[in-house]
Amino acid sequence: MPENLSNIKEAVKTQLIHKTDNVEELKPMELNFVKLSPAENTTVLVTNYVDSNNYPEVVSKIITYTHINAEQVGFIKKPNGKEAILRLEMPAGEFCGDGIMSAAALVSWLGYSDKMEFSLESSGLNSLVHCSVKKIQNNLYKVKAYMPIEYQIIDYQSTFRNHKIIGKLVSLPGITHLILEAGLNQYEAEFISELVKHIAAEIKAKAIGVIPYSASSTEVNINPCIHVPKTGKLLFERGCGSGSLAVGLCLAQKHKKSINTSIKQPGGVIRVGIDVQNSCSEPIKIEMAFLETDILITCGGKLYI
Repeated sequence: MPENLSNIKEAVKTQLIHKTDNVEELKPMELNFVKLSPAENTTVLVTNYVDSNNYPEVVSKIITYTHINAEQVGFIKKPNGKEAILRLEMPAGEFCGDGIMSAAALVSWLGYSDKMEFSLESSGLNSLVHCSVKKIQNNLYKVKAYMPIEYQIIDYQSTFRNHKIIGKLVSLPGITHLILEAGLNQYEAEFISELVKHIAAEIKAKAIGVIPYSASSTEVNINPCIHVPKTGKLLFERGCGSGSLAVGLCLAQKHKKSINTSIKQPGGVIRVGIDVQNSCSEPIKIEMAFLETDILITCGGKLYI
């Protein structure tokens, strides 16, 4: 374990920062963090205790250019059960594919487990997430996480700003994505930004994504836009694990067969596997789904808010 981060492991175990008596007022904090990059979906994991009521304000500060300049923030907690190494909580209580893969890399990097396979808990889920980790070099890991297969796909059709929108709404634990089969440059960024806010208000989702994608016989490309109303986050992410999973589910449903493909996004590649159990059923039955990508650990230490 890197010497300058030796206190992080103890912080997770003992929860060194305790609850404040008044969660309405955010007091100055000194927090331990690690920043990781799954397909450049830069993720800060905070390893001290932070009251969940303070998540939105803490996140709004951490992700700024002045502080750590990341796309998202997760909070490492003690697991509720004995089978998991740790628990990951996202600020809106959602499940995050890239977040859980980053937490798995953190487990290996800080030596929480000497096993290559283990389970984690996550916000938005009642079940455990099984992960496997392979060390590539000192601060680079290949992580595979087996995704929850709780999902629903429904047709979506609407008119927004004189554009006819036809796609699939894919509901995953804590986040819903509108999947649009379209050229990546078919819609302007401003249009997508307004559309994602419109849909979030329409369906009252904790987190919502609009994922335009294009697919050929050789590759799939996406350009994900994510909105989390509770924290005010609206961002064209460099990478999106749950969005990649949603696209994989749509492709499996469309072609009625198992999918194992690399999904290119602005920041890199996330591999998606969907194992279809019964392709003749409607909807198809999914037996297993996974995400896999390289996780680069870029920095860590203390931050002050």
